[in-house]
Amino acid sequence: TYAGLTAWRLGARVGVLTSASADFDLRAIFPPEIELVVVPAAETTTFENTYHGHRRRQYLRAVAGQITAEHVPGSWRDAPIVHFAPLAREFTPALFSAFPDARLRGLTPQGLLRRYDSAGLVSRIEPPTLNGVLRELDVVVLSEEDVSGDWALLDQYSAETRLLVVT
Repeated sequence: TYAGLTAWRLGARVGVLTSASADFDLRAIFPPEIELVVVPAAETTTFENTYHGHRRRQYLRAVAGQITAEHVPGSWRDAPIVHFAPLAREFTPALFSAFPDARLRGLTPQGLLRRYDSAGLVSRIEPPTLNGVLRELDVVVLSEEDVSGDWALLDQYSAETRLLVVT
């Protein structure tokens, strides 16, 4: 959402592929100039955040549908820049292959680094691994929190992608 709106405000032509329930009004978020493709789902991915002092506890309350390469419009497959931003594993890295000619493919991998227990409590995958996924990308943006401050892991990730940005 933030990346798409920012790119649009900077003058880029933007398309958003997502999954949500019919009652979630994406047009309240995205202006009409942004092309939307919505994979129908019974629910929209929803998180609940609770705060205890300076620490956040996050729960996954609902997950939308899976997004596959078949959902990508043909006219988008030659997009020069593509940003992948999974929230709850709604797609697999196989989706990257839908954009073989993109000059810049970026990823914010939070949704690939999370797991959920039976109560929906979100935690980091142990050990967090992207299994060679980063080699297919040009830019990866993640936070120290995504890897629990594991700088050795960040060093590994930086060796696997052209540019790693840590927030």
